[in-house]
Amino acid sequence: MTFEPRPTLRVAIGAGGTGGHIYPGLAVAEALREHADIQIEFFGAKGRLEETLVPAAGYRLHTSEVYGLTGVRGSGRAAARLRRASVHCARQIRELGIDVVFGTGGYPSLPIVLGARLAGIPTLIHESNAVPGRANRLGALLSSRVAVAFPETMRAFTRNEVRVVGTPLMREIARLDKWALRDQARTVFGAQPDQKLVIVCGGSLGSRSLTDTALSLAREWRDRDDVRLVVKTGPEHFAEASSEVEDLDNVLVLPYLDRMDLVYAGADTFVGRAGAITVAELSHVGVPSVLVPYPHAPGDHQRHNAQALVTRGTAGMLGDGDLSPASLARSIDDLLGDTTERASIADTAHPRLNDSARTVANWLRQLGGHKSAAYDVVNA
Repeated sequence: MTFEPRPTLRVAIGAGGTGGHIYPGLAVAEALREHADIQIEFFGAKGRLEETLVPAAGYRLHTSEVYGLTGVRGSGRAAARLRRASVHCARQIRELGIDVVFGTGGYPSLPIVLGARLAGIPTLIHESNAVPGRANRLGALLSSRVAVAFPETMRAFTRNEVRVVGTPLMREIARLDKWALRDQARTVFGAQPDQKLVIVCGGSLGSRSLTDTALSLAREWRDRDDVRLVVKTGPEHFAEASSEVEDLDNVLVLPYLDRMDLVYAGADTFVGRAGAITVAELSHVGVPSVLVPYPHAPGDHQRHNAQALVTRGTAGMLGDGDLSPASLARSIDDLLGDTTERASIADTAHPRLNDSARTVANWLRQLGGHKSAAYDVVNA
């Protein structure tokens, strides 16, 4: 069947809660913006990270009061808010003339996905984790089309049309030439030419256990002059962490890491959680890593994410309960000491991920020009 696309396509993107949900939405928006006939509206939750990141990227953000569906009593209140927010989003969809909705998972994306069902327009959701989250499991009941990052995730969406697209990455990562930026990156992080640069990052919100362990390791390594540690703490723990190591000159403590392109260009080893974006970026840029999955992630999805890189031989994995200065030191030294392995990992970058954002954007453009395709279920 052929159809004429609308002169101006209006896309709503539901993305919020954490960077792992927001950045894929922003990456797809970047790809959509390559076409002048696209208008984009973001939808998320009040009081969450999207209120900072989305406007900073130049997009308008609509927010709702919506919360995660956890706990019996809390779930009742959250469900009532979700119903109200979804009805409101359906009204906004009609007022804004939205043609297609894209959801990136997480509960802040649910109102616009449910609102799209109420408004009768097509939706596409993206699951970036190896194990689908609760929001996307619910969203998949309302959207006939699902994009996934991992082939093994397809079996969770048996009633949907499913395509493996990878994880949409922001342009500065998707097109990163880390060797061209390496000298600049090492200068920014204060690494000397003969030092190995180890960067510890606990995700978009930080990780107290990773921060504390890394700072203890910095103290144990205070007499080593061959390693430079950079520790991203998150804003809540920055002041305390800085004061703990103010007498050390082998570690740099930062509240944020705003330039992840410089992180990946400069790092000899990366230490962090195993959120979907982190795993996708590490896979793409080819940086040796020690992954410490967040132990309370729904469905233990971070462990499954990490296992994908461990299986490929590009990462080591430490359980959060096994995390200590000694175990972290062993894991880092194993990677730093094997130059052949590090070179091999650098060569395993995942070029297909370059096109993930464009692949999703093109799918949305197709759906947005063909409203009657909204609920045609195709079994994968």
